[in-house]
Amino acid sequence: MLFIDNNASTVNICTVDLSKAFDRMNHFVLFIKLRDRRLPLQLLNIFVLWFSMSKTCVRWGSYDSHFINLAAGVRQGGVLSPYFFAIFVDDIVSKVVESSVGCYIRNILFYFLCADNIILLSPSVCGLQRLLRVCEMAINEIDMKTNASKTVCIRIHVGPRSDSTCAGLTLCSGAQLKWVNTWRYLGMYFVKGRTFRCTFVEAKKKFYSPFNAIYSRPTSKSRYR
Repeated sequence: MLFIDNNASTVNICTVDLSKAFDRMNHFVLFIKLRDRRLPLQLLNIFVLWFSMSKTCVRWGSYDSHFINLAAGVRQGGVLSPYFFAIFVDDIVSKVVESSVGCYIRNILFYFLCADNIILLSPSVCGLQRLLRVCEMAINEIDMKTNASKTVCIRIHVGPRSDSTCAGLTLCSGAQLKWVNTWRYLGMYFVKGRTFRCTFVEAKKKFYSPFNAIYSRPTSKSRYR
């Protein structure tokens, strides 16, 4: 086990992004998980029938393509969709906890999971690599994939090693992960450093860009002067 102490420990963070998680959710894996949770058979049969009837098409202008059956995915915006997806990825959390590797505060293992974004924390790079491998194996078991381009690593904690060069982390596919200086999570940008802090530079850019476009547009009165 790796513990956070009060002696300026450095925390290494890896943000794992699932590739097209809501579109790739395997229906059969979900049904097995619902069965293992002892969902009543009658209700499970309703869900199986419901998913088997799901269809979609592509609209281009005023034309629609032929309808095709959806063999995977969950309806975004559906009332039950968050519950289905939470059950679907629950084993990932269980495997991370069973590994007993990571950052502990008062014997509590800390990790973060929001929709298709998983945050792994470890005081050491070796521990973070072990956590990443456990997490990735659990992801593969539910027929999901890790998005290597959006999975990055960062150091955000007080410590003498926060500025040192870190060894590269790799995925099972052999892809090398990047250590970045800024990291975006839930609309917030966090910055690498010796203290935990975030930056609002990107938020200001997104605000001032449309504001300046609207403010610089001439009004109807000034247009006819």
